[in-house]
Order: sequence, then C-alpha cells, then structure tokens
Amino acid sequence: MTPATPTPHGQFRRCAGKFATGVAVVLSPGAGQPAGMTVNSFTPVSLDPLIVLVSLGHGTRTLAAIARDGRFSISVLHTGHTGLATALAAPGAPLPGSSLSRSQDGHLLVPDALATMTCRLTRLIPVGDHVLVLGAVASHATGGGEHLLFLEGALLGSGRCAPAS
Repeated sequence: MTPATPTPHGQFRRCAGKFATGVAVVLSPGAGQPAGMTVNSFTPVSLDPLIVLVSLGHGTRTLAAIARDGRFSISVLHTGHTGLATALAAPGAPLPGSSLSRSQDGHLLVPDALATMTCRLTRLIPVGDHVLVLGAVASHATGGGEHLLFLEGALLGSGRCAPAS
C-alpha cells in the first residue's frame, strides 16, 4: 500500500508542529451563553498597556461569545488539566462546569491554572481562516505545576513551574 501524499496544509501543520507551545483555555461568559476552547495560539503582545492575543477560527462559538460579551479569560494549563485540554479541543465541546470557577467580576477561569488572565476585548482582526483576538488584561495571577505542552500533535509535560514570587 502506498502512503497518501500529504496535502500542503498537512505538510505545513507538520512543519509548524515542530514548535512546542504551551496549552491554554480561552473562556468567555458570552453574555449568558458561555463558551470556551483549548488553544496553543496565545501570546503576550504588550507590557504597556498589558495586551494579549489569541487566534480563534472563524465560526467558533468561543469567538462569537467573546464578540457578544466583550470579555474573555485565558487559563494556562498544567499536566493535571490534560483531560480538560482534550475535552475543550473538540469543536463545539460543552463547557465542563465542574472544572471551572468564576471570578468576582464573572469571568470563567480554570482553578489552579499555571496562570490566569481576565481580559477586555479591544480588537478583532480577521486573518485568513482565523481571527486575532486582542484583549487588555484587567487582572492576572500565577500558580504552580508542571507545564502542559503541545508538540507534534501531542500533549506532554515538562519541568516543574513554581509560582512567581
């Protein structure tokens, strides 16, 4: 049997997959219709002011919820969150309410995450088949645990991360 020839998209995914990334969950209260998804496309953009970016696919419920509500949070995951990361990676996955908490201002968060940030939407920038979501960071906190990483299509752990002092 001859192996299938990879498509250009498949070849690019394999190429980009050589870059290890952290794993995070983006959540939005969605003005009463909450949504969330696992991402590996999160990056800090600016320290003054504090701005972060996530890249979300067109048509995702999470993007719609953020656009509706104007708020979102990012929770950086540790290896104890592997099940949550896997569950929220499926398109249209329901939010596992028992795995989440709410901040005093109503943001959804993953308890005991390596880091959490609550954000106010500042800009949506369509790029190709995704939308870059820029947010001003309203609050942030750090925790500890073993980093959850994504490399070559698989989740894996790394070294221990102590909370910042």
